[in-house]
Amino acid sequence: MGRRHRHAGDLWGALASLGIVALSAGCFSEPSSNSGTGDDLATTVAPGESSDGSTAAITTDPTTESGPADGDTGLTPDGSSGDVPDDTGTDTSSGTSGAADSGEDSGGSSDGGSTGVDAPLGVEDLVPGDLVITEVMWNPSCGQDACEWLEILNATASDVNLLDLYIRDDDDSPANQGRVTDDVIVGPGELVVIARGAGSWPYEFEAASVYGPNPGLNNNRPDRVSIRNETEMLDETASFPFDAEEGIAWELSGNALDALSNDSGLNWCLATTLLTIEVGEEFGTPLVLNEPC
Repeated sequence: MGRRHRHAGDLWGALASLGIVALSAGCFSEPSSNSGTGDDLATTVAPGESSDGSTAAITTDPTTESGPADGDTGLTPDGSSGDVPDDTGTDTSSGTSGAADSGEDSGGSSDGGSTGVDAPLGVEDLVPGDLVITEVMWNPSCGQDACEWLEILNATASDVNLLDLYIRDDDDSPANQGRVTDDVIVGPGELVVIARGAGSWPYEFEAASVYGPNPGLNNNRPDRVSIRNETEMLDETASFPFDAEEGIAWELSGNALDALSNDSGLNWCLATTLLTIEVGEEFGTPLVLNEPC
């Protein structure tokens, strides 16, 4: 019994060995284009030959995409498929995003839209020193001094709108102040003249706006001029001494054109440049930077 059992074991071992060889041989055969049911062995068909051994025509369907090559997973290094979705919003012809319309720049503005120029500053945006009073005609030759005027320098790097700028004298009283009621745009570093403008205007140059009948500057005692917005004073002049001579403007020295220097009377002088007026003579340099005193 012992030998017969051993022979039977040898037989089963041999059969097992044959099965292993058959399966191993199957691992190296070409994969079939059709999978079986799982119980049958795959049938290997050579290219150009049908399963019954007859020769078959080889056709290629141009609409069928080929899969990845052997060893190629079809994925990009980051693990994605690398396929671009149908609608990504990307213009592959130019490499730029398709989010912006052709009439827009990178900032989203259209060709006919914003020019990128900043809006002028309003007087409420200003701080002391942004405007500088550079010349004052406080005793003109016109009747009742109705054509008094002052020259203002925009000391900022932006356009400024003087709408709602207030003008006061030494009293510094809201009840006796003037106000600019027009849009008056002054560029960076530019000068502008605004006038009391309560009477006829005898000058050849034009004032940009008027501030009304008040304040009227004193001719028989010291006085000063100040400009302000709703909340604070932006600039004021030194206190001018009594002005005995009619028609001569006070000028801030050309080497002291700032809001601190014009607080000192030492930086002001009487104008010597003749103005063209309808009658008589006056002196000043409106809309022209002053020479050093």
